Amino acid sequence: GDVQMQSLKAVLINHQTYISMRQEELFHAFFAGTVMIDAFIGLLGVDVDVGLVWLNTANFPAQDAELISLRAGAVVDERACISGHNVTVDGVRFGRVHLSNNSIVHPLGALFMGSAGEGAAILPRSKTLREVHIPEGQVWVGVPAYECNRQMRSQDQVEA
Repeated sequence: GDVQMQSLKAVLINHQTYISMRQEELFHAFFAGTVMIDAFIGLLGVDVDVGLVWLNTANFPAQDAELISLRAGAVVDERACISGHNVTVDGVRFGRVHLSNNSIVHPLGALFMGSAGEGAAILPRSKTLREVHIPEGQVWVGVPAYECNRQMRSQDQVEA
């Protein structure tokens, strides 16, 4: 029924994204790591400040461009992903993505909807699986990502 139709729509969206990303990939790879990357990503529809660090294998789905805002000093590292949509068994959900000044999504990390406050970080291979707000200066790890200091604080409480 509805779930199967939504799943089919998600597959079609991903297929269209794959086709459009191949066309943009050449230009993206050319500008990545240069001062021109800000302008290039802006042309795709992303709200971006000058001073973004976007490495050449970082990516975002093309249809999400208008959902994404990136502030100065934000880093989207090698093979990291930021996405304004998330596919679940319930269907596709869309939401805004915002990386504040000096926030970072490390290699193979992913932010699916939500935001990262100033100086916040998503560690390598960590992914948010729902819309989240990572507060200023916090470091998140795991799948699904959580504040990595939370576990350390709870261990300190047990030892005390």
